[in-house]
Amino acid sequence: MRITKSRWLAFTLAFLLAAAAFPMTAFASKTISGVTIRVQSKLEAGDTLENSDLVIGGEPSDGQASVTVNSERCSISSAKFTSYVDKTLKIGDEVRVRVRIEPDTADEYAFKGSYSSSNITVSGGEFVSVSKSSGGLVVNLKLKPVKGTYDPPTDAEWKDNERGHAKWKAPDYSSGHYDVILRRNGSNVVEKDDVNSTGYNFYPYMTKAGTYTFRVRTVPHSDTSKSYGKVSEWTESDEYYLDADHVSNGSGQTDGTENGTQNGTAGWVKSEGKWYYKYPDGSYKKGGWEKVNDKWYLFGNSGIMMTGWQSIASGTYFLSDSGDMMTGWQHLDNNWYYFNADLSSPTEGALLKNMLVTTSDGRYYYLGDKGQMATGWTKVNGNWSYFDPQTGVMARNTTIDTFYVDGNGVWQSQK
Repeated sequence: MRITKSRWLAFTLAFLLAAAAFPMTAFASKTISGVTIRVQSKLEAGDTLENSDLVIGGEPSDGQASVTVNSERCSISSAKFTSYVDKTLKIGDEVRVRVRIEPDTADEYAFKGSYSSSNITVSGGEFVSVSKSSGGLVVNLKLKPVKGTYDPPTDAEWKDNERGHAKWKAPDYSSGHYDVILRRNGSNVVEKDDVNSTGYNFYPYMTKAGTYTFRVRTVPHSDTSKSYGKVSEWTESDEYYLDADHVSNGSGQTDGTENGTQNGTAGWVKSEGKWYYKYPDGSYKKGGWEKVNDKWYLFGNSGIMMTGWQSIASGTYFLSDSGDMMTGWQHLDNNWYYFNADLSSPTEGALLKNMLVTTSDGRYYYLGDKGQMATGWTKVNGNWSYFDPQTGVMARNTTIDTFYVDGNGVWQSQK
Protein backbone atom coordinates (compact mmCIF):
# COMPACT_ATOMS: atom_id res chain seq x y z
CA MET A 1 0.00 0.00 0.00
CA ARG A 2 1.37 3.41 -0.93
CA ILE A 3 1.59 5.79 2.04
CA THR A 4 0.85 9.35 1.07
CA LYS A 5 2.27 12.33 2.87
CA SER A 6 -1.10 13.08 4.43
CA ARG A 7 -1.40 9.49 5.71
CA TRP A 8 2.12 9.63 7.18
CA LEU A 9 1.36 12.86 9.02
CA ALA A 10 -1.86 11.38 10.39
CA PHE A 11 -0.02 8.28 11.61
CA THR A 12 2.73 10.34 13.27
CA LEU A 13 0.18 12.58 15.00
CA ALA A 14 -1.73 9.57 16.32
CA PHE A 15 1.49 8.06 17.73
CA LEU A 16 2.48 11.28 19.48
CA LEU A 17 -0.98 11.66 21.00
CA ALA A 18 -0.88 8.09 22.28
CA ALA A 19 2.59 8.59 23.76
CA ALA A 20 1.46 11.78 25.46
CA ALA A 21 -1.48 9.95 27.01
CA PHE A 22 0.78 7.15 28.36
CA PRO A 23 2.22 7.91 31.86
CA MET A 24 5.84 9.07 31.52
CA THR A 25 6.78 7.29 34.76
CA ALA A 26 6.45 4.01 32.90
CA PHE A 27 9.65 4.90 31.05
CA ALA A 28 11.54 6.20 34.09
CA SER A 29 13.65 3.91 36.27
CA LYS A 30 13.00 3.69 40.01
CA THR A 31 15.77 4.95 42.27
CA ILE A 32 17.20 2.74 45.02
CA SER A 33 17.77 5.26 47.79
CA GLY A 34 19.54 2.99 50.26
CA VAL A 35 20.90 -0.50 50.77
CA THR A 36 21.33 -2.64 53.90
CA ILE A 37 23.96 -5.37 53.81
CA ARG A 38 23.74 -8.08 56.45
CA VAL A 39 27.01 -9.76 57.38
CA GLN A 40 27.38 -12.94 59.43
CA SER A 41 30.71 -14.44 60.36
CA LYS A 42 31.65 -17.76 61.91
CA LEU A 43 35.35 -17.27 61.26
CA GLU A 44 37.58 -18.06 64.21
CA ALA A 45 41.23 -17.76 64.99
CA GLY A 46 43.13 -20.68 63.47
CA ASP A 47 40.94 -20.86 60.34
CA THR A 48 42.73 -20.56 57.01
CA LEU A 49 40.83 -18.02 54.91
CA GLU A 50 39.77 -18.93 51.38
CA ASN A 51 37.38 -17.09 49.05
CA SER A 52 35.19 -20.19 48.90
CA ASP A 53 34.40 -19.51 52.57
CA LEU A 54 32.43 -16.36 51.65
CA VAL A 55 28.79 -17.25 51.00
CA ILE A 56 26.23 -15.03 49.28
CA GLY A 57 22.95 -15.31 51.18
CA GLY A 58 21.94 -17.85 53.81
CA GLU A 59 23.58 -18.85 57.05
CA PRO A 60 27.34 -19.47 57.14
CA SER A 61 28.76 -22.73 58.45
CA ASP A 62 31.68 -22.89 60.88
CA GLY A 63 34.72 -21.29 59.25
CA GLN A 64 32.60 -19.26 56.83
CA ALA A 65 31.09 -15.78 56.48
CA SER A 66 28.03 -14.70 54.52
CA VAL A 67 26.72 -11.45 52.98
CA THR A 68 23.09 -10.69 52.13
CA VAL A 69 21.25 -7.65 50.79
CA ASN A 70 17.95 -7.05 52.60
CA SER A 71 16.10 -5.76 49.55
CA GLU A 72 14.07 -7.08 46.61
CA ARG A 73 15.23 -4.14 44.49
CA CYS A 74 18.83 -5.32 44.12
CA SER A 75 21.02 -8.35 44.68
CA ILE A 76 24.65 -9.32 45.25
CA SER A 77 26.31 -10.50 42.05
CA SER A 78 29.74 -11.23 43.53
CA ALA A 79 31.63 -11.07 46.83
CA LYS A 80 35.20 -11.83 47.84
CA PHE A 81 37.64 -11.43 50.69
CA THR A 82 40.23 -8.72 50.05
CA SER A 83 42.53 -9.40 53.02
CA TYR A 84 44.06 -12.40 54.83
CA VAL A 85 43.29 -14.75 51.90
CA ASP A 86 45.24 -18.04 52.18
CA LYS A 87 46.43 -17.01 55.63
CA THR A 88 45.70 -18.40 59.07
CA LEU A 89 43.53 -15.99 61.04
CA LYS A 90 44.60 -14.62 64.41
CA ILE A 91 42.53 -13.14 67.22
CA GLY A 92 41.63 -9.54 66.41
CA ASP A 93 42.18 -9.78 62.63
CA GLU A 94 39.71 -7.53 60.74
CA VAL A 95 38.90 -9.30 57.48
CA ARG A 96 37.83 -7.06 54.58
CA VAL A 97 35.20 -7.96 51.99
CA ARG A 98 34.27 -6.45 48.62
CA VAL A 99 30.63 -6.84 47.49
CA ARG A 100 29.19 -5.95 44.08
CA ILE A 101 25.47 -5.12 44.08
CA GLU A 102 23.32 -4.96 40.93
CA PRO A 103 19.89 -3.30 40.64
CA ASP A 104 16.83 -5.30 39.59
CA THR A 105 16.65 -3.95 36.06
CA ALA A 106 13.71 -6.24 35.23
CA ASP A 107 11.59 -4.07 37.54
CA GLU A 108 13.38 -0.94 36.28
CA TYR A 109 15.32 -0.11 39.46
CA ALA A 110 18.59 1.82 39.29
CA PHE A 111 21.28 3.32 41.50
CA LYS A 112 21.20 7.09 41.04
CA GLY A 113 22.94 9.97 42.80
CA SER A 114 25.71 9.52 45.32
CA TYR A 115 26.10 6.78 47.92
CA SER A 116 28.01 6.85 51.20
CA SER A 117 27.71 5.65 54.78
CA SER A 118 24.49 7.67 55.03
CA ASN A 119 22.60 5.31 52.69
CA ILE A 120 24.71 2.13 52.82
CA THR A 121 24.07 0.32 56.11
CA VAL A 122 26.19 -2.65 57.17
CA SER A 123 24.66 -4.88 59.83
CA GLY A 124 27.10 -7.22 61.57
CA GLY A 125 30.16 -5.47 60.11
CA GLU A 126 31.60 -2.02 59.40
CA PHE A 127 31.20 0.13 56.29
CA VAL A 128 34.48 1.19 54.65
CA SER A 129 33.70 2.70 51.22
CA VAL A 130 31.37 2.57 48.20
CA SER A 131 31.76 3.39 44.51
CA LYS A 132 29.58 3.10 41.40
CA SER A 133 30.63 0.83 38.54
CA SER A 134 28.75 -0.02 35.33
CA GLY A 135 25.37 0.63 36.89
CA GLY A 136 26.13 -1.29 40.07
CA LEU A 137 27.63 -0.51 43.48
CA VAL A 138 30.95 -1.82 44.81
CA VAL A 139 30.93 -1.79 48.61
CA ASN A 140 34.00 -2.43 50.77
CA LEU A 141 33.36 -3.47 54.36
CA LYS A 142 35.05 -5.03 57.37
CA LEU A 143 33.91 -8.03 59.37
CA LYS A 144 33.94 -7.84 63.13
CA PRO A 145 37.37 -8.76 64.54
CA VAL A 146 38.03 -12.49 64.64
CA LYS A 147 37.34 -14.21 67.93
CA GLY A 148 38.98 -17.32 69.27
CA THR A 149 40.34 -19.28 72.21
CA TYR A 150 44.05 -19.58 72.86
CA ASP A 151 45.70 -22.99 72.99
CA PRO A 152 46.81 -24.18 76.45
CA PRO A 153 50.53 -24.44 77.27
CA THR A 154 52.15 -27.87 77.09
CA ASP A 155 54.77 -29.80 79.09
CA ALA A 156 54.20 -28.04 82.42
CA GLU A 157 56.91 -29.36 84.76
CA TRP A 158 59.52 -28.49 87.40
CA LYS A 159 63.15 -27.87 86.47
CA ASP A 160 65.42 -30.64 87.70
CA ASN A 161 68.30 -28.60 89.10
CA GLU A 162 66.53 -25.41 90.23
CA ARG A 163 64.30 -25.79 93.27
CA GLY A 164 60.83 -24.30 92.78
CA HIS A 165 61.36 -23.21 89.17
CA ALA A 166 58.30 -23.92 87.00
CA LYS A 167 58.54 -24.20 83.23
CA TRP A 168 56.21 -24.90 80.30
CA LYS A 169 56.16 -24.77 76.52
CA ALA A 170 54.29 -22.18 74.48
CA PRO A 171 51.46 -23.70 72.40
CA ASP A 172 51.21 -23.29 68.64
CA TYR A 173 48.64 -20.52 69.07
CA SER A 174 49.67 -18.30 71.95
CA SER A 175 49.62 -14.65 73.06
CA GLY A 176 52.96 -15.14 74.84
CA HIS A 177 51.33 -14.26 78.19
CA TYR A 178 50.20 -16.64 80.92
CA ASP A 179 48.45 -16.87 84.28
CA VAL A 180 50.18 -19.20 86.75
CA ILE A 181 48.97 -20.54 90.09
CA LEU A 182 51.17 -22.26 92.68
CA ARG A 183 49.32 -24.93 94.68
CA ARG A 184 50.29 -26.83 97.85
CA ASN A 185 48.47 -29.99 98.88
CA GLY A 186 45.61 -29.09 96.55
CA SER A 187 45.15 -25.46 97.72
CA ASN A 188 46.22 -22.25 96.00
CA VAL A 189 49.26 -20.49 97.45
CA VAL A 190 49.97 -17.62 95.05
CA GLU A 191 48.67 -16.39 91.69
CA LYS A 192 50.77 -14.65 89.06
CA ASP A 193 48.93 -12.94 86.23
CA ASP A 194 50.06 -11.98 82.72
CA VAL A 195 53.50 -13.57 82.99
CA ASN A 196 55.48 -12.76 79.82
CA SER A 197 57.66 -15.87 79.97
CA THR A 198 57.53 -19.66 79.76
CA GLY A 199 58.82 -20.10 83.28
CA TYR A 200 58.49 -18.73 86.82
CA ASN A 201 60.49 -19.03 90.06
CA PHE A 202 57.97 -20.01 92.74
CA TYR A 203 60.55 -20.93 95.39
CA PRO A 204 60.18 -17.68 97.43
CA TYR A 205 56.56 -18.73 98.10
CA MET A 206 57.33 -22.32 99.04
CA THR A 207 57.64 -21.56 102.77
CA LYS A 208 56.02 -24.76 104.01
CA ALA A 209 56.67 -28.44 103.43
CA GLY A 210 54.24 -30.24 101.18
CA THR A 211 53.43 -31.46 97.70
CA TYR A 212 53.46 -28.61 95.19
CA THR A 213 51.98 -28.33 91.71
CA PHE A 214 51.28 -25.40 89.45
CA ARG A 215 48.66 -24.56 86.86
CA VAL A 216 49.25 -22.40 83.79
CA ARG A 217 46.98 -21.05 81.05
CA THR A 218 47.37 -18.75 78.03
CA VAL A 219 45.68 -15.34 78.42
CA PRO A 220 45.07 -12.30 76.18
CA HIS A 221 47.36 -9.34 76.71
CA SER A 222 46.67 -6.48 74.27
CA ASP A 223 43.45 -4.47 74.37
CA THR A 224 42.36 -6.09 71.10
CA SER A 225 43.04 -9.63 72.28
CA LYS A 226 41.22 -8.94 75.57
CA SER A 227 38.11 -7.94 73.61
CA TYR A 228 38.09 -10.94 71.26
CA GLY A 229 40.35 -13.61 72.72
CA LYS A 230 39.39 -16.19 75.33
CA VAL A 231 41.74 -17.70 77.87
CA SER A 232 42.84 -21.27 77.32
CA GLU A 233 42.15 -24.22 79.56
CA TRP A 234 44.49 -24.79 82.49
CA THR A 235 47.45 -27.14 82.14
CA GLU A 236 48.44 -28.96 85.34
CA SER A 237 52.08 -29.72 86.19
CA ASP A 238 53.58 -32.82 87.72
CA GLU A 239 54.04 -32.98 91.52
CA TYR A 240 57.03 -31.69 93.43
CA TYR A 241 57.55 -32.62 97.09
CA LEU A 242 59.43 -30.13 99.28
CA ASP A 243 60.51 -31.29 102.75
CA ALA A 244 60.83 -29.11 105.84
CA ASP A 245 64.63 -28.93 105.57
CA HIS A 246 64.48 -27.16 102.20
CA VAL A 247 61.58 -24.70 102.53
CA SER A 248 62.08 -21.06 101.55
CA ASN A 249 62.44 -18.25 104.10
CA GLY A 250 60.16 -16.10 101.93
CA SER A 251 62.81 -13.71 100.68
CA GLY A 252 62.46 -12.63 97.08
CA GLN A 253 58.67 -12.47 97.06
CA THR A 254 57.26 -9.79 94.76
CA ASP A 255 53.75 -8.51 94.15
CA GLY A 256 51.10 -11.21 94.25
CA THR A 257 48.76 -12.84 96.73
CA GLU A 258 49.89 -15.20 99.45
CA ASN A 259 46.83 -16.87 100.94
CA GLY A 260 44.78 -13.83 99.98
CA THR A 261 47.08 -11.07 101.27
CA GLN A 262 49.23 -8.63 99.33
CA ASN A 263 52.96 -8.51 99.93
CA GLY A 264 53.77 -4.83 100.41
CA THR A 265 52.67 -3.33 97.09
CA ALA A 266 49.78 -1.12 96.04
CA GLY A 267 47.46 -1.35 93.03
CA TRP A 268 45.48 -4.26 91.64
CA VAL A 269 45.29 -7.36 93.84
CA LYS A 270 43.70 -10.68 92.86
CA SER A 271 42.56 -13.07 95.56
CA GLU A 272 40.45 -16.22 95.11
CA GLY A 273 39.56 -15.14 91.59
CA LYS A 274 38.34 -11.67 92.63
CA TRP A 275 40.00 -8.31 91.95
CA TYR A 276 40.60 -5.57 94.54
CA TYR A 277 42.32 -2.18 94.45
CA LYS A 278 44.80 -1.42 97.20
CA TYR A 279 46.06 2.03 98.26
CA PRO A 280 49.69 2.66 99.35
CA ASP A 281 48.55 2.90 103.01
CA GLY A 282 47.33 -0.69 102.88
CA SER A 283 43.59 0.08 102.71
CA TYR A 284 41.32 -1.04 99.88
CA LYS A 285 38.81 0.81 97.74
CA LYS A 286 35.29 -0.11 98.89
CA GLY A 287 31.80 0.98 97.91
CA GLY A 288 32.09 3.32 94.90
CA TRP A 289 33.93 4.37 91.77
CA GLU A 290 37.69 4.55 91.26
CA LYS A 291 39.41 5.94 88.15
CA VAL A 292 42.49 3.93 87.18
CA ASN A 293 44.49 4.81 84.04
CA ASP A 294 41.59 6.94 82.71
CA LYS A 295 39.05 4.13 83.14
CA TRP A 296 36.29 3.95 85.76
CA TYR A 297 35.83 0.87 87.94
CA LEU A 298 33.08 0.13 90.48
CA PHE A 299 33.80 -1.62 93.77
CA GLY A 300 31.32 -3.26 96.13
CA ASN A 301 31.12 -2.68 99.88
CA SER A 302 33.51 -5.60 100.44
CA GLY A 303 36.02 -4.15 97.96
CA ILE A 304 35.37 -6.60 95.11
CA MET A 305 35.62 -5.11 91.61
CA MET A 306 32.21 -5.37 89.94
CA THR A 307 31.47 -6.60 86.38
CA GLY A 308 28.38 -6.86 84.17
CA TRP A 309 25.11 -4.98 84.75
CA GLN A 310 25.10 -2.85 87.91
CA SER A 311 22.27 -0.59 89.17
CA ILE A 312 23.17 2.03 91.78
CA ALA A 313 21.65 5.35 92.90
CA SER A 314 23.09 7.33 89.96
CA GLY A 315 21.81 4.90 87.29
CA THR A 316 22.36 1.60 85.51
CA TYR A 317 25.82 0.77 84.20
CA PHE A 318 27.56 -2.02 82.33
CA LEU A 319 31.09 -3.06 83.27
CA SER A 320 33.22 -5.25 81.01
CA ASP A 321 34.79 -8.55 82.09
CA SER A 322 37.89 -6.46 82.87
CA GLY A 323 35.76 -4.20 85.10
CA ASP A 324 36.02 -0.95 83.13
CA MET A 325 32.84 1.09 82.62
CA MET A 326 31.41 0.99 79.10
CA THR A 327 30.14 4.09 77.27
CA GLY A 328 28.41 4.80 73.94
CA TRP A 329 26.67 2.10 71.89
CA GLN A 330 27.00 -1.43 73.26
CA HIS A 331 25.48 -4.68 71.90
CA LEU A 332 24.45 -6.72 74.93
CA ASP A 333 22.03 -9.63 75.37
CA ASN A 334 21.03 -9.36 71.68
CA ASN A 335 19.98 -5.71 72.06
CA TRP A 336 21.68 -2.37 71.41
CA TYR A 337 21.99 0.08 74.34
CA TYR A 338 23.48 3.54 74.68
CA PHE A 339 25.48 4.58 77.75
CA ASN A 340 26.15 8.28 78.40
CA ALA A 341 29.46 9.11 76.69
CA ASP A 342 29.64 12.74 77.90
CA LEU A 343 32.90 12.95 79.88
CA SER A 344 31.74 16.15 81.60
CA SER A 345 28.46 14.66 82.81
CA PRO A 346 28.11 13.50 86.44
CA THR A 347 26.25 10.47 85.07
CA GLU A 348 28.92 9.47 82.53
CA GLY A 349 28.41 5.81 81.63
CA ALA A 350 24.77 5.66 82.83
CA LEU A 351 22.24 3.85 80.63
CA LEU A 352 19.96 6.24 78.74
CA LYS A 353 16.23 5.40 78.68
CA ASN A 354 12.96 6.75 77.24
CA MET A 355 14.59 9.30 74.97
CA LEU A 356 15.66 10.14 71.44
CA VAL A 357 19.39 10.30 70.79
CA THR A 358 21.12 11.64 67.71
CA THR A 359 24.52 10.88 66.23
CA SER A 360 26.98 13.31 64.66
CA ASP A 361 25.70 12.42 61.18
CA GLY A 362 22.16 13.50 62.05
CA ARG A 363 20.56 10.08 62.55
CA TYR A 364 17.96 9.60 65.31
CA TYR A 365 17.42 6.58 67.52
CA TYR A 366 14.96 5.90 70.33
CA LEU A 367 15.81 4.17 73.58
CA GLY A 368 12.95 2.36 75.32
CA ASP A 369 11.99 2.11 78.99
CA LYS A 370 14.69 -0.50 79.56
CA GLY A 371 17.23 1.36 77.43
CA GLN A 372 16.96 -0.98 74.45
CA MET A 373 17.17 0.57 70.96
CA ALA A 374 13.72 0.69 69.35
CA THR A 375 12.94 -0.94 65.99
CA GLY A 376 9.79 -0.89 63.86
CA TRP A 377 6.76 1.27 64.72
CA THR A 378 7.24 2.87 68.14
CA LYS A 379 5.27 5.49 70.08
CA VAL A 380 7.51 8.42 70.97
CA ASN A 381 6.21 11.39 73.00
CA GLY A 382 2.64 10.57 72.01
CA ASN A 383 3.41 10.17 68.28
CA TRP A 384 4.14 7.11 66.16
CA SER A 385 7.52 6.87 64.42
CA TYR A 386 9.24 4.15 62.43
CA PHE A 387 12.75 2.85 63.18
CA ASP A 388 14.65 0.63 60.75
CA PRO A 389 14.46 -3.01 61.99
CA GLN A 390 18.12 -3.59 61.13
CA THR A 391 19.83 -0.33 62.11
CA GLY A 392 17.36 1.40 64.47
CA VAL A 393 17.58 4.66 62.46
CA MET A 394 14.42 6.79 62.51
CA ALA A 395 12.71 7.15 59.11
CA ARG A 396 12.02 10.74 58.04
CA ASN A 397 10.45 12.35 54.98
CA THR A 398 9.49 9.00 53.49
CA THR A 399 6.67 6.49 53.15
CA ILE A 400 6.74 3.19 55.04
CA ASP A 401 4.26 0.64 53.70
CA THR A 402 1.96 3.49 52.49
CA PHE A 403 2.29 5.42 55.80
CA TYR A 404 4.01 8.80 55.47
CA VAL A 405 6.36 10.10 58.18
CA ASP A 406 7.40 13.76 58.10
CA GLY A 407 10.75 15.49 58.63
CA ASN A 408 10.47 14.90 62.38
CA GLY A 409 9.80 11.23 61.84
CA VAL A 410 6.16 11.53 62.93
CA TRP A 411 3.46 9.50 61.16
CA GLN A 412 0.93 11.84 59.60
CA SER A 413 -2.35 9.97 60.07
CA GLN A 414 -5.26 10.65 57.77
CA LYS A 415 -7.95 12.64 59.55
